[in-house]
Amino acid sequence: MLAAYRELHQGKDGSIGINEHLEQCGECRDFLAQQKSVYKHIRLLPVLEPAPDSHSKLMQALAAEHAHFLQRSSTAHASSASAVPDFLKPYMKEQAPTRASETLKAFSTAETGPLPVLQIRHKKRVTPVSQFAVLGLAASFLMVLLVGGLVSMLFLANHGAVNPTASILPPSLVAPVNYTAATSYPHVASAIATREHIYYSAYGETDTQWMIEQVSGTTKNTISTPLLANGSRSPLFVLGASSQWVIWLQFDQPTQKVQAPHSTYSTASTRTWRLNALSLAVRAGMQPLATPIVLQHGTFDATTAPDWVTTPVQGLQFVQQNTLLVTSLDAKGGSQLVRYQLDANKGTTSTFIAKTSGGHVLTSPTATTDGLKIFWSEVWFTDDVLSAQPHSNVWVQETVQNTTRQHGAWHPDIVVDKHLFRSEDVLFHPQVVNDTLFLLNTSDASVTTQDTPTPTSKTGTQATPQPISITPVLPRFTSLYPAQIDESVHGTLLAFSLDDGDKVQPTTISSNNTAAAPQAGTGFLIWQSNGSYQMYDPVAKSFVEVKNSTKNATFLSVNADTAVWISDGSSSTNDTTGVQTATFSMFDWPTAS
Repeated sequence: MLAAYRELHQGKDGSIGINEHLEQCGECRDFLAQQKSVYKHIRLLPVLEPAPDSHSKLMQALAAEHAHFLQRSSTAHASSASAVPDFLKPYMKEQAPTRASETLKAFSTAETGPLPVLQIRHKKRVTPVSQFAVLGLAASFLMVLLVGGLVSMLFLANHGAVNPTASILPPSLVAPVNYTAATSYPHVASAIATREHIYYSAYGETDTQWMIEQVSGTTKNTISTPLLANGSRSPLFVLGASSQWVIWLQFDQPTQKVQAPHSTYSTASTRTWRLNALSLAVRAGMQPLATPIVLQHGTFDATTAPDWVTTPVQGLQFVQQNTLLVTSLDAKGGSQLVRYQLDANKGTTSTFIAKTSGGHVLTSPTATTDGLKIFWSEVWFTDDVLSAQPHSNVWVQETVQNTTRQHGAWHPDIVVDKHLFRSEDVLFHPQVVNDTLFLLNTSDASVTTQDTPTPTSKTGTQATPQPISITPVLPRFTSLYPAQIDESVHGTLLAFSLDDGDKVQPTTISSNNTAAAPQAGTGFLIWQSNGSYQMYDPVAKSFVEVKNSTKNATFLSVNADTAVWISDGSSSTNDTTGVQTATFSMFDWPTAS
């Protein structure tokens, strides 16, 4: 039914029931999203042109088949069999050299008129075939060509091997839209958007009352809807969202603790925290305000965490609607990467992917759309001369399904391989878009390709990082939630095609060594350069200019197909009604045509 559903306008007769089902069924929503992705890629494919000699080869094949048909025809069918279609006559002449029968040779060289049919004795009677069978054969042959072309297009779309010369849409059509929402909490601290909604955290006139709110992403003027039963006295920061979940961090106010006399810190701060997940499907279908699920909780201790780390959650990324990657710090300063399978009904499960300690921090988790390749960076500082500069390597975990034979039957064997993707110590902030991996290279030296990635010492370096640019980097959220350490580095933006595996030479996207803080959407990449934002479309392999510059943005965050930001003065009060409002700027990619 989803094939017909795509052709209907949602909300009209015939699709209301499907809309209601999609709100409750995650599997159908995922399947519909996959269909849309395939059709989007198909529309980008170039028109397939047949080979120049395909027509002549087809006619030659039909002529040869018709010649066989004439030989097999009985006397009763002689009159109908002797007729040769005009379009085959030139090609029937070419069959003459290959026939030993002089009668057939005379027939094939005749210009007009029927000729006697050559009678051939057979041991067994062959059922006569009408001339319509020949036309059927031609139709079947053409269908094979068409189906083969369609399969090729689907294969190319699925594997990202498309290189169209034009963008999905002309860049001039990519223009942000402003959304103004009435709210009791006008001071926005963070925001994440999907195509349907904007989710944001904010506080009122004082920072002692925080709330997570939802705004329609289809209506420009609306009213914010609280997602929590009661406001929080602790700061809240929305870190991610899908069509089914919204994720936020509750970062409690710091408390001071007194250290031992010989401790490095005489006093130090600790902050308790929780990473919460709210099921939007449960909230919509069961009760007005559902209870959030606590994914992680702990204490952020300044005495155990590296002194350059300011938050317990170093990175968060949705892979699919219900799969979440999180890098975080524990109370002892250890860093870990965990994958969550979110399920409000059956219970959420978690899997540890990687962990480290000793001042090394895992950050920037990202993955391919199927989740079979997961990337993250490992950031640390060393005690060398340039101790003020961070170092980073990029890791990858690949899941491969092999087929092994066991007791006469073939069984799938899941193999998980975890290794360094690159080990130059100067590669930061991995981001995957359209099966392309983007990295920041902070060294001005040329990047060399390694045939076999080799782990490096935790204390040594293989390349010398360049000093961090003094150009300020806007945070992903407000300054209340400090930018991650790898968002502060500047470098050259590189692109690696994942179709070629680890043995691949990168392509330079931005070579001026000023790129910083890249953020990946489903089909685009945004980064900062010299105080402004730049955008790249990996499908069309072209840069995109966003209308209405984002240079006045207080923060900007990317999620799935959307980018959302607020500007200075985004909150205001209507003098006549006293209603407080918050204004967001947002665009979807690709924009609906």
